[in-house]
Amino acid sequence: MSGRYDPELDAVLQDRELRRIGELLGSAQRPEPPLDEAFRSGLRRQLMQTAWEMGEGRPSWWKRATRAQPTRRMWTYWCAVLRM
Repeated sequence: MSGRYDPELDAVLQDRELRRIGELLGSAQRPEPPLDEAFRSGLRRQLMQTAWEMGEGRPSWWKRATRAQPTRRMWTYWCAVLRM
């Protein structure tokens, strides 16, 4: 009996053959899928491309903070002072 015994499962599956097949399928070892050598670099390239597309036409956070209204500029200044 496996460590994942479920008494409610016995009430639903009363056929011993179905339980045996379920245990057999649950204990099967699956081989690791082969990974392409260029998978990580391709994934990184795709991620960076998406990030660049999302940020196009938008100024950096520092430029947005410094050219903002006086109230926001004051908050930015005080946050910088407190951070020091």
